[in-house]
Amino acid sequence: MNHGLRWSAAARLAWRELQSARGRFLFVVAAIALGVGALTGVRSFSQTFRQGLVTQARSLLAGDINLQLPRALSDGQREAMAGLAREHVNATRVTESVSMVAGPAGAPLLTSLKAIVPGQYPFAGSVDTTPPGALSQLDDRSVLASPDLLLRLGLRPGAPLTVGGQPFRIAGVDNGEPDRLEGGLSIGPRLLLTQGGLARTGIIQFGSQVQSRLLLQLNPGAPPLGAVEAQLRAAFPHARLRDYHNANPTVERGLDHATTFLSLISLIALIVGGVGVASAMHAHLQLRLDAIATMKVAGARTAQITRIYGLQALGLGAAGGLAGLGLSLAVARTFPWLLASYLPQVAISGWGWMGWAPALEGLAAGMLVALLFSVPALLGLRQLRPAWIFRRYMEPPRLPGPARAASAAVLLAGIALLAVGLADEPWRAALRTGAYFLVALVVCAAVLAGVSWVLLRLLRMLVGAVRMPLAARHGLANLHRPGNPTTAVLVALGLGVAFTLSVFLLQRALLADLQRGTPPGVANVFLIDVPANQAAAVQALLQAAPGREGAPELIPTTRARINGRRRDLSLAAMAGIPGGVTLAEGTWPAALGPPEIALSREAANGLRLRVGQTITLEPMPGQSLAARVSALYVPEPHRMIARLQGIAPPAAVAGWPTTINGGVRMAPAAIPGIESRMYARFPTVTVVNLADVIERVQSVVDNVTRVVHFVSFFAILAGAIILASSVAGTRFRRMREIAVLKTCGATRAQVARIFSVEFLVLGAAAGLAGALLANGLSAVLAKRLLGLPLAMDARADLAAVAAAAGLAAAAGWLASARILSLKPLDVLRGE
Repeated sequence: MNHGLRWSAAARLAWRELQSARGRFLFVVAAIALGVGALTGVRSFSQTFRQGLVTQARSLLAGDINLQLPRALSDGQREAMAGLAREHVNATRVTESVSMVAGPAGAPLLTSLKAIVPGQYPFAGSVDTTPPGALSQLDDRSVLASPDLLLRLGLRPGAPLTVGGQPFRIAGVDNGEPDRLEGGLSIGPRLLLTQGGLARTGIIQFGSQVQSRLLLQLNPGAPPLGAVEAQLRAAFPHARLRDYHNANPTVERGLDHATTFLSLISLIALIVGGVGVASAMHAHLQLRLDAIATMKVAGARTAQITRIYGLQALGLGAAGGLAGLGLSLAVARTFPWLLASYLPQVAISGWGWMGWAPALEGLAAGMLVALLFSVPALLGLRQLRPAWIFRRYMEPPRLPGPARAASAAVLLAGIALLAVGLADEPWRAALRTGAYFLVALVVCAAVLAGVSWVLLRLLRMLVGAVRMPLAARHGLANLHRPGNPTTAVLVALGLGVAFTLSVFLLQRALLADLQRGTPPGVANVFLIDVPANQAAAVQALLQAAPGREGAPELIPTTRARINGRRRDLSLAAMAGIPGGVTLAEGTWPAALGPPEIALSREAANGLRLRVGQTITLEPMPGQSLAARVSALYVPEPHRMIARLQGIAPPAAVAGWPTTINGGVRMAPAAIPGIESRMYARFPTVTVVNLADVIERVQSVVDNVTRVVHFVSFFAILAGAIILASSVAGTRFRRMREIAVLKTCGATRAQVARIFSVEFLVLGAAAGLAGALLANGLSAVLAKRLLGLPLAMDARADLAAVAAAAGLAAAAGWLASARILSLKPLDVLRGE
């Protein structure tokens, strides 16, 4: 062996040892498979979804070009569109708004409206309707309703309903439009109707909240796509334009962020599996002391022995990776089901094989993690001397400080590189993400290790100080058995518990803040698009409404482009300082004289404006106004005025497109009544109930939390498998313990109680450590990121501890149930 050990020979030796010890490594392979399965499934779903966006881009855009129209078309823009029509470019308008919709009985419901031109829309893709072809039957007196709208109103196709007080017939069910991701006013249930039908409702008025866009289709003979876009940009300089080459940049950015986040969660599960590799390799090398000593006596160098066991670690990673690839298919197919209500139907159908890139990424990550976490054990081979064969039941010497530091540096650098590689971001942002992930992981692991150390010390003191039943005493003592990687198991299982519970606590904090409602006297019912000629009557109705808890507030609102920028400024047309506003700087705009406006301090900072500057406001093309910024103010955060960026005297904005929005504070029980009365008298006024908004936000948050919990569950399961692996790694010590206990008169039931105490306490300690970390971590995140207080949730903490204890007990018994029936004589003969 002094002449060197070829890689092929080392591989044969490694394979031979793995075959003889395959039962010992089964749990480790399963833990690696969980991490690889989660990681590859996430990235496979992301890749398949992204490919769907690319290959079906025209369908998802419903045409070749999507042009957002923030305002009405000017004469020049109409001429430009007519010129494109002569050049074989078709265009159709899509208008979106919100309105109250009511059935023959019951309260009205806030609904998203989408008006199209049948026969033109869509240029690409199709609208999924029930019955099929219902879109072609749509006219100005019929609508297509989404399934949730029919469910909430208790209606069926063919039934009547009213929109803006006008009657319509439900011609069918709208299961989904191809360009649903393009909608900017998607609130709650959906209603598809014609442009003529939308005009019938009367809800679109001067200054109404509405979004319009043009879909364009290039027919044979049309100019190239780039030439058409150049003409559109010249005619619509401030409009947002997208073509099928970059149909969904917002969705793609969100997909990148989500993929990075979920990939890093999956990496945590894989790291937990790596902890199992470290424990398993340590236990394996202890059992192979005889073979290692024999090889060293025969002249083998440490590097040659390290090659054998390094190949074993890579083999474990490869086996876990290959098993994880099969699991990843199930993971990838689960995501469309979890996110079905948020993804376009054309993009979530027909998922195929994961593709080579995610598969290779997952396999490489599994092998790298297995090798990285084997480094400390492999470095420890240098410390082993042949004389240790006579002390095989004692702990081998620990690595010296420099070697421990080197192994830790290699491990952390490898994890950081993995995190950077999994971040779907530009390289600078990926480096930053990798650094944040590494620091967070090290801090969490250190905190868990510290808490675990304290808990174990307390348990040891408890055993020595308190009289307790035999099963409890032996079970607690087993946590400190030689070679038992208790701390590693606590950290591994605690990481999964901490992350899952943190997400739950943050979700509860966010929803609790929403459900606490607004401060007393602040509006919880909002009115949108109140016609100017109905404002006084609406005010009177609100004043007389039963259950009113605050004065109604109606604010005339207008919008104007500032200094030629693409961004619009929302202004309240009000004289004098309104309630809920504090003057911070300057003097309030005079009602008469040169035009002046006041800006909120936040808006002024964002626009980099200060008191005394003159700005140009453009309410519509061809009309502009030079106004001086005379004051900065700070609004009360929960008042309606806080939703606007500025205030101008009515005389300064006379003749501008103006809409009136308002709000009132109502007792919760009185809200359905005011909705019904408002719709009966003013059907074109949209009423937004804050409770409905909270319900929709909660639905979104619940879906996001469900996805995160689905992925983080793999980390918890991996921690449980590591526990089972540690139990399997100490199998021979447990066999001797059982033999001794039975020889001393212990029954099988007593031994079972001892092991049960050990597993339950270990799981409960991991759950408690994870819960403590989760409460601290979520409190910091809630305060720093969300600005919310985080209330303690004792029930959630207890549930986490109980779940971790139960999972640990199940995993421990899965790994040790077979040895419980061993007879003492069989074990002693084996000695």
